Amino acid sequence: MTPKKIVIIKRELRKKGGLEKQTLHLSLGLQQKGFDLTLLTKDPDPLPGIPTVSLVTKPFETAARRWLSQNPSPIIFGMDRDLFLTHMRVGNGVHAVYLKRLGNFRQWFAKLQPHHRHILQLEKNSFSNPRLQKILVSSHMVKEEIISCYPVDIKKIAVIPSGVEWEEIEPYFLTWEEGKKALCKQFGVSPHLFHFLFIGNNYQRKGLHLLLKAFEKIKDRDFCLWIIGKDKNLSRYRSSPNFRFLGPQENIVPFYQLADVMVIPSLYDPFANVTLEALAMGLFVISSPYNGGKEVLTSLTGMVFDNLAAALQLSMEKHKKTPSSSLFIRNSVKHLDFSHYITQLIDLL
Repeated sequence: MTPKKIVIIKRELRKKGGLEKQTLHLSLGLQQKGFDLTLLTKDPDPLPGIPTVSLVTKPFETAARRWLSQNPSPIIFGMDRDLFLTHMRVGNGVHAVYLKRLGNFRQWFAKLQPHHRHILQLEKNSFSNPRLQKILVSSHMVKEEIISCYPVDIKKIAVIPSGVEWEEIEPYFLTWEEGKKALCKQFGVSPHLFHFLFIGNNYQRKGLHLLLKAFEKIKDRDFCLWIIGKDKNLSRYRSSPNFRFLGPQENIVPFYQLADVMVIPSLYDPFANVTLEALAMGLFVISSPYNGGKEVLTSLTGMVFDNLAAALQLSMEKHKKTPSSSLFIRNSVKHLDFSHYITQLIDLL
């Protein structure tokens, strides 16, 4: 039997975010299932072991369309918004909804910018593409947003929650107490403090300003907030002895070992991958109502805040990480291991 052909399109691979990780796992999974796979990207450096075509000619849309016309495939699976897909993973969510979250003035200002106008038009055209057979989303939140913004057939939308490397990170989870002591010693902080963790690039979208403002209302100062990620407007964010701005980190596992609670105050996140990573490392999670990852939380593993300051204070009182609590939280997402996630995607394809 001739292997079924499939083309996966992921424009950028250099980043190390959730979508890039999903692309790698999905590509490897499809290869193992015997698919005739080609990965199409604009990055010159291919993923190891994955048959890759790098289209460095600009614009990418024109180069990709030309290549696909010469190399037709029954399945064209996109990890980004594109106009020539049969299957699309809406990993970045609905841009029209994100702009609404900015407020009236910022939304109006953003729509004047060519970058946002281009994304909105591309998004609209992608959802109206007659060749599009399936739209994959990571949360019911995003499904409802698509339906509310665009005339899409609801039957085309499939909800498959994001996956996490649950089994792979087990050794780091089992040694979190040793890792915490080592990192506290490295930075000269007390392991007895309550340690909060924030991870994200683009602080405005990730809601860091809301988090820092909420901490101003906390009377108990026996905490440390670890801030990982990059932002070009770092000077806008107020410093404090309780805040540790660390910038981008090659290895964030030690900070998961250190932290008691992960805070995700995002203005918009279709499904923040750090939600699952934190849970798999045994952290209680405080989530924004605008993070699709909230759907995997229970009252014992996390909370969705209405009042962020109150949520922070409550977590300090009740959710200090312990061996028993962390094991319970970790086991709550065992069923979301990447192997199950990839199996669901492949079955749908």
